[in-house]
Amino acid sequence: MKRRKPFFLLTCLSLLMIACTPEPPMPEGVPVTDPVQNPTYSGFYLLNEGTMGANKAILDYFDYATGYYQNDVFSKRNPQVVDGLGDVGTGLYVYGSKMYAIINGSNLVEVMDAKTATHLASLQIPNARSAAFANGKAYFSSYAGQMQTDGTQLGFVMEVDTVSLMLGRQVTVGRQPEEMVVKDGKLFVANSGGYTPENYDNTISVVNMDSFVEEEKIPVAINLYRMFLAPNGTLYVSSRGNYADVASNLYAVNTMDKTVKALGKGVTAYAIKDDVAYIIDIVYGPAPLYQTEYHYYTLQLNTQQIDNSSFLSDDVKKQIVYPYSIAVHPITGDILVTDAANFVTPGTLFYCNVQGQLQWKQTTGDIPGSIAFWQ
Repeated sequence: MKRRKPFFLLTCLSLLMIACTPEPPMPEGVPVTDPVQNPTYSGFYLLNEGTMGANKAILDYFDYATGYYQNDVFSKRNPQVVDGLGDVGTGLYVYGSKMYAIINGSNLVEVMDAKTATHLASLQIPNARSAAFANGKAYFSSYAGQMQTDGTQLGFVMEVDTVSLMLGRQVTVGRQPEEMVVKDGKLFVANSGGYTPENYDNTISVVNMDSFVEEEKIPVAINLYRMFLAPNGTLYVSSRGNYADVASNLYAVNTMDKTVKALGKGVTAYAIKDDVAYIIDIVYGPAPLYQTEYHYYTLQLNTQQIDNSSFLSDDVKKQIVYPYSIAVHPITGDILVTDAANFVTPGTLFYCNVQGQLQWKQTTGDIPGSIAFWQ
């Protein structure tokens, strides 16, 4: 590097060093058009699944302060992790100061600093599927075996201390467990049995979180998947059906008397703000055409009232090829929907206001999935 001339230094001093003040670095990424700034949340991360077997899971980030969208921030900020995030990113969660990315094809959970997305640890959990958090602990559901293995094997839930990141207790549940919720000292686990379509599981495992023992199973419906909780304590769980003569459905479960009520609507993806669930329901027609319909509706969680009017504008719906995931800003109610398109090329994120009108859209990685806001 060349040295500056002495007269140049004197000039800078005479001008109170104004000319020598370095300009701030340009923000990373691509500027979006008319971004909505939000002082409450710093930004959000988006985990792109990537095609199975391609090792293409990547993490994107949008910064509310700068209005810049950054692709593949994990690889850029962690060049020492030579293989990147790994194969098939299926879940992303922020809890405390840490962020957890489930990479089930690589049989691990990547733990990062939520502010910087820098690597902290890799938890070896085979074919992990979902996570829940409570009292400083993380809970990960696992199919137990490698992907596409014998579906008769029972799954388990692994407990992890979120401070030490040490693997802790483990409890056996049903076959191919999916999403979970924590309620009244119990962990409720949706069992799918998805590897054995001729004999799906149909139960919710109820785990005592003190003893970490499965106390009972609640029969609901085959191939359980999504699970969320209403403010009034009602538990909701979705069934994917059998993709043929048994349709997908959403069930309200009373965890006290174990009664189950079918609501007559499916759930492919959902997001919750306050006591409202925003739901995407993908309905497949009969063979041989399997024509697909995309439904967007809301559910009042405390009353179980369904509003079938779409929460997205017609203009946005026309642009979406295959709606894959959804998130709702916890404060503003802005609606974020991802489009997986053909599942082998980059997708699109649609950022809409609370009325469902498009604010901006951005190209993502392949199969844009989970979104996690960061404060």
